[in-house]
Amino acid sequence: MAQAGHSIAAWIQKAKDLSAELSPRSVFAVFVDVDSSKENDILARQRNTYAFVPSMPEGTSLARIIKVLDASFLDYRTKAPMQDSASVNAAFGAVRDLVKEFHDITDGMTRKTGTRFVPPKAYASYISRGAN
Repeated sequence: MAQAGHSIAAWIQKAKDLSAELSPRSVFAVFVDVDSSKENDILARQRNTYAFVPSMPEGTSLARIIKVLDASFLDYRTKAPMQDSASVNAAFGAVRDLVKEFHDITDGMTRKTGTRFVPPKAYASYISRGAN
């Protein structure tokens, strides 16, 4: 299990680096608060939401960087120079690679622990889409 933790730490660093590259001056990279346990409990009870309640410091870091990456990617998509399709395709590909790597880490950990893991329905089509 120590190797999985190392993989997550490496993934978190890659996500931080990519977030900074996508949106270097984004306010999202400076301050992102993780949802409170109370908010997550409320979300978890709803049928149409997913909630992540970290129980370890690594989980808190993971939740925070996912929010930062999401905000940075959104910021990038709204400001990206569309005439520079090579850069845009590279950015979308980097995010897609990061999503795939996170999926692979999650899948590996759940196999080791015998935990049920159901990937999001759109995962396969998102990964196979290629650029954009």
